[in-house]
Amino acid sequence: MILRIGKSLLRLGFLFALPAAADPHPHAFAGIETYLIESPSATVTDLSGLAICRGQLLAVSDKISDTIFAITVVDGRASIAPALHIPPPPQRKTSYHAPANLLYRLDAARYADRLDWEGIACRGDTIYLLSERNNAVLKLAGNSSSWLPVDWYEPLYRTGFLHTYNAFVEGIALRDDNTFLIAIEREPRGIMTLQRDAADAWKITASALSNDKPLPFRAGNPDVADIAIHRDSAFTLERNASAICRRDAQTLRTDSCFSYFDIEDDARWRYADSNFGIGEGLAMDDQWIYIVFDSNDKTRIDAADDHRSLLLRIPLPLSWRMPR
Repeated sequence: MILRIGKSLLRLGFLFALPAAADPHPHAFAGIETYLIESPSATVTDLSGLAICRGQLLAVSDKISDTIFAITVVDGRASIAPALHIPPPPQRKTSYHAPANLLYRLDAARYADRLDWEGIACRGDTIYLLSERNNAVLKLAGNSSSWLPVDWYEPLYRTGFLHTYNAFVEGIALRDDNTFLIAIEREPRGIMTLQRDAADAWKITASALSNDKPLPFRAGNPDVADIAIHRDSAFTLERNASAICRRDAQTLRTDSCFSYFDIEDDARWRYADSNFGIGEGLAMDDQWIYIVFDSNDKTRIDAADDHRSLLLRIPLPLSWRMPR
């Protein structure tokens, strides 16, 4: 396997929030629908990734390693139920040699059976799951599972990424059959590209994600929670700014952003634990944008006994229905 790491563009000057203005948020999404996701049995929380696969809205949880869930929205209600069983993946050795990640190694040993899914993507009948615990992508095809034969941890660590415990990879999307875009959460936040060539060798490149249409990240904590590809554009979930931005799928330069801040700031929907924001999963089709919130098993401020995850369904803005 060939591993070549691109020079990371650590433009840290872009990564800090601007001083507060009268209206620091981008234009608000119109027509946002809110749903508290109901479970037929035990409440499923800690949802961490979304994808639309063959017309079905699928979700993964970072606390449940053996199940892919389906979310349905019918008659003003959203519900979640198991959809696919994840076969036990083969053992995989990981390269965690940096002293800064001692805590991560200890945590990985403590929760060895938890794969910490943070993203899901699909191509045809094949599903790809992103494991933050293993810093790897699991391929599901039929009843078999296998890790993609690429190890990005060491090369990314050498270029300044993945130094912060529990702030590694957060989302995955496919630009084409052989190109994956993977969101790197923070410090610095970025996008990694995995590209497979005809010889089945992998090229790894990564660059810091700029804040080129300035967003007001909470407490100066810029991050990225998920990425989606739709109509040849990349869309990033700017969690700590309560926004989604459309970006060029090649350069990742920002085209425009929309905000869901008014919903997240509403006490009816806000969770007690929102230090880093709780928007976790992003998916979209020609009509809707979906955002799922990770409740961290916390309750909402306005409902002290309600642990359910929040789903936003948003009509795709008219400007995003048009080509770039």
